Amino acid sequence: MGSLASRPKAPSTQVAYVPQTTTTTASTDTSTTDASADSAQTTAAEVRKTNLLSSARSRLGTVQTSFRGLLDLATGNTTRKTLLGE
Repeated sequence: MGSLASRPKAPSTQVAYVPQTTTTTASTDTSTTDASADSAQTTAAEVRKTNLLSSARSRLGTVQTSFRGLLDLATGNTTRKTLLGE
């Protein structure tokens, strides 16, 4: 016997294009090369920082730190079951 409704279809995949950044350094001066390397490291650190902050705001990144969560366990609620049936 056939079904009345068709089977659910998987949603189509979405392609996200990310522009590629190109850096051109044609100078032979070591002081400017060191400065550009330092600035590249700081920008990479900033990108990592923003990624960590944005992932912490997601639903999976949240941790209950209110009195219902971790703080409640530390206050003295130490009576727990140790055996099955208690």
